[in-house]
Amino acid sequence: MITSFALAASLAAASFAQPADIGMDRAVEIARENGIARVTDVDTEDYGWEIEGCTADNFEIEIEIDRSGRVRDIDRDDDRCDPDRWNRGA
Repeated sequence: MITSFALAASLAAASFAQPADIGMDRAVEIARENGIARVTDVDTEDYGWEIEGCTADNFEIEIEIDRSGRVRDIDRDDDRCDPDRWNRGA
């Protein structure tokens, strides 16, 4: 009985330690849900995704999303987005 309980507990802990990776499309969707209106850059990081872009009122924003889809950090800048960046297709 104790052995079964210990095995079940270790399997549950393992599932928390290794969350499923979300894809880029889902990461961008989460970023949009958290303030990015236009995406300028998407990078993979050790922890998951880093997505940069502009808010609806044209300020720079960067959002870090971990592999499970949890938002790690949101950095909204006072800097305006560069309109030339959109013209280059970035």
